[in-house]
Amino acid sequence: MNPITAGVGLAALVAGPPLYAMVQRGELDLTGALERGGLVAVACAVGARWISTIADGYARDHRRARVEAQRDALLAEQVTKLLSQGNAEGGGPAGKSAKPDKPGRVPGAGGQ
Repeated sequence: MNPITAGVGLAALVAGPPLYAMVQRGELDLTGALERGGLVAVACAVGARWISTIADGYARDHRRARVEAQRDALLAEQVTKLLSQGNAEGGGPAGKSAKPDKPGRVPGAGGQ
């Protein structure tokens, strides 16, 4: 629902009956009642828009958190899969074997 429509509707429900009663008793003329009703309608519309903005922000944050959680779960699944493939091939986490390529020499241990 449009916040302006909601604000005007709320103003009619909240301020309408008291203003109507004041006009009927002669305490307020019709122009004054319409002006006051208009001010209440503007205030309610601004308040409804503000609440709508807050709710939209919460919904946006919730969607963003859900997407990040899905991405993290997918990444964790892929890392686990890669690690299990590397271990199945006889290597470490990077898939490289810790066995020396030459007797007495370990790959990446220096150039002697």
